[in-house]
Amino acid sequence: MSGEGRFDGPPLLFPSRVFSQTAVDGQAPGAPSAACTHFFGSDAVAPELEGRISRLLQAEKQDSGAALTSKLEELGSVLFSSLMPSELQVMFLRIVKVEHLPGRGPAKDIGNIVRRMLLQWSSKDLLFRMYQYSMPFVKHNRLQFPPFEQISAHELHHMLSVVQNLTLGIQEGVAKMPIWTTRRQLLRFFQRLTTRGSAMDLYVFLSSHLYLLRLALIENFILFTNRCARVCAPDWRRTVRAHWCEGEGACARLRR
Repeated sequence: MSGEGRFDGPPLLFPSRVFSQTAVDGQAPGAPSAACTHFFGSDAVAPELEGRISRLLQAEKQDSGAALTSKLEELGSVLFSSLMPSELQVMFLRIVKVEHLPGRGPAKDIGNIVRRMLLQWSSKDLLFRMYQYSMPFVKHNRLQFPPFEQISAHELHHMLSVVQNLTLGIQEGVAKMPIWTTRRQLLRFFQRLTTRGSAMDLYVFLSSHLYLLRLALIENFILFTNRCARVCAPDWRRTVRAHWCEGEGACARLRR
C-alpha cells in the first residue's frame, strides 16, 4: 500500500479477503479473541445512561438549530460510551471529548476535486477519478475499485469516512438519521473495523460495497458544493465562470 500510515500488513478480519459480517462481530473462525471483542462490544447499557438517552432522543425530535447541534453532540458522546463495558460507561462519558467522535460536521473538503471537474481538467489522482466516475451524469458507469497497492492511507481513510457518514447520517445538511439501535450497531461495526482491522480489511470492506461507496461519494460531493454555494453566493457562479475562462485562455496559449 502506498503512502504513509500504520495499515501495511495482511488481513486480520478477512484472511480469505472476502467480506464477512460475522468476522467483524468476532463470531467467525480466525476472528480476534474474546478479549479483543470486549471493547466496542457491549450490548448492555448502564442504568445511568438509559434515562439520559431517552431525554436526548426526545429532544432530538423537538429541537432545531444550535440547540439540536448541542443535543446531537451530547448524544454522540453517550452513544460512544454505551459501547464500552457497562461498568466503564459512566467513566468514559466523563472523559470522552466531542471532537474525538464522529459527529455532525461539514462535508469532507474536496475543493480541488470540484474545481478540476468544473474546469474539465483531468487528473490521475485516485480520489478525483473515484468522484468523477461516481457522478450520475457519467454516461457509462466506469467506476472500478483500484488495486490495493495504488491506494494511500489518506485515500482509504477518506473513502471509509464518507461511507460511515452516509450510513450514520451525521453530516451537516442531512435531514434524517437512523433510529437509535441501528445507529449504535453501525457505530460499533465501524469502530471494530477500524480498531481491529488492517488496511487490507478496510480495502476488502470498501471493494465489497462499491455501490454504497458510490452513494457516499455523491452525497459528500452534493453537501460540499451546496455549502460552498451558500458561502460564496451570489458571486460563486461568476467566480467559476471567470476561472473557466482563465483556464480556457491558458490552454489556448499552450496550444500555440
